[in-house]
Amino acid sequence: MRNPGPGWRNQGIGTGLIQHLLEDLQEFNQVRPIWSNARVSSARFYRDLGWREASEQFENGNAGLSVMMLRKEKTLAAGQVPGAGAGSCVQ
Repeated sequence: MRNPGPGWRNQGIGTGLIQHLLEDLQEFNQVRPIWSNARVSSARFYRDLGWREASEQFENGNAGLSVMMLRKEKTLAAGQVPGAGAGSCVQ
């Protein structure tokens, strides 16, 4: 995912995309660990969605100082929303 311009930030678009990806993986029984290189300044976005830092910080070309983020998705109970925390379910 590329870094969006300022006018597109904090609208839930990135969160929605990642949650949709996780839902699709769950629906098609393709749950697996997922990694992404993230700018250090964006690592909190991923942590808030249940990812963890899986590397030391490193220079990543034009992206600058980055860190590898990892999400080890667990199998969800029926109706549970990925990334929404324990006990979060769709009614």
